[in-house]
Amino acid sequence: MKKITVDQIESGMILAKPIIGPVGNVLLNEGTVIQSNIVSRLKTWGIASLYIQTESKEAPEKVEKQDHSELEKKLKEKFGLVLDSALMVGVMQTIKDHRLKQQP
Repeated sequence: MKKITVDQIESGMILAKPIIGPVGNVLLNEGTVIQSNIVSRLKTWGIASLYIQTESKEAPEKVEKQDHSELEKKLKEKFGLVLDSALMVGVMQTIKDHRLKQQP
């Protein structure tokens, strides 16, 4: 799935998420094949961007190998202002564990 602007639409693209109007109504359903005439309608409806399906599953972002102390340092920089909260310490630890598991 990829988010694109209305100006980036090409015929044949397939919606990955429905397009919802300002009052909550579904304007176009997920799975709709985009035709060239839809672009002007989307602009009229005030839609600036939408999600399209990608042809293949995108590979997850490659995680660079980091040693434990380097990762800990970076996370403490990001979470520095909220480390007095036990909940946020738990969130930081979960992120650290997840990142370490992703390493090659």
